[in-house]
Amino acid sequence: MQNNLFDINSYDGIVLPNTQKMVWEYLRHQEWHMWWNPVKIESKLTKFVPARNNTWLNSQVPTQSVAFHRCCFGCNEQDLNRHPIIKKLWEEINAGLGNQYEINGNPEDMFDTALNNKEWRVYANGSVSNLMPGTWGPHRDTVDMNDDSTVTILYCANLEWYPRWGGEFIFFPEDPDGLTGDHQQFNGQWQQNRGFNVGWADQGKMISPVPNRVIVYDGRALHNCKAPAGMQPHEIQQWRVVFRARRKTQ
Repeated sequence: MQNNLFDINSYDGIVLPNTQKMVWEYLRHQEWHMWWNPVKIESKLTKFVPARNNTWLNSQVPTQSVAFHRCCFGCNEQDLNRHPIIKKLWEEINAGLGNQYEINGNPEDMFDTALNNKEWRVYANGSVSNLMPGTWGPHRDTVDMNDDSTVTILYCANLEWYPRWGGEFIFFPEDPDGLTGDHQQFNGQWQQNRGFNVGWADQGKMISPVPNRVIVYDGRALHNCKAPAGMQPHEIQQWRVVFRARRKTQ
């Protein structure tokens, strides 16, 4: 099978350590939300709430097997004026990448009417352990295969993370001839058909969630995120800040 991947890169050291700490603290005190199958906060999953000041929309937390929880920041750079620490993070990342991007990529629909279904392009997401896989299977962030201008920029926000804790990012090769037979992926109970021809992961690329790492990949790249192995202390979640960006036009 031909090993073909879109552009995928990782960068260490372009975000200042002080900014890293400020981002982590900022995330700890935000309101996180879920729409899918919420349960009462009094449930046994309360122990997974990441910090004492975190709140869940409508006092609810996610079930253990459905999806990421998310924290939304904005649709464009102007929105980040309300979140100066996230704005500082974006400016440092973009500067480290040559200031070639703007927050104008394909949006992420959070499927939550309480959030007015805005077209979110800057948000954080996270997962706790393999009890909450938080993955929607192999997918693309950009479905237009002719659009080579969009990228997703992930920032690994954790102050500490170790190899045995898992949570790697997996980028699958394209499989245009359908040789693996994996072309009919369903998302569990949602039966959401992706219909992508997915190649074997060992012929693709894996990037570890190294703290303070920046990962930049073409929005068309097939990918997902492995769930954390659940070996980290329960109060530590794997958090990422996501920027849906686009290369600036000359």
